[in-house]
Amino acid sequence: LSRRRAASVTRWLIEHGIEASRLEAWGCGELHPIDTNRTAEGRQKNRRVEFHILDPAPPSGPRRLEGCVEASASQPQGAQPSRGGKRRGRAK
Repeated sequence: LSRRRAASVTRWLIEHGIEASRLEAWGCGELHPIDTNRTAEGRQKNRRVEFHILDPAPPSGPRRLEGCVEASASQPQGAQPSRGGKRRGRAK
């Protein structure tokens, strides 16, 4: 779900004039919650999209979050990405 949410936001940004080459989208699922998942309120807070604006990009490269998986904006809605790839991350 987090990959689909990130891809959906990325598609929206592209459709509204942001160049795709300027964007990266990553799904982090349950790995980086900001609140507990034991309550409805906490789960609602965890359903989010974060933006990390890097201008200019730091020489060390983009921030990576352990365990996150890249989300493709070109992926059809509801499609499941392959799980065989290397997992790395950057929240967007």
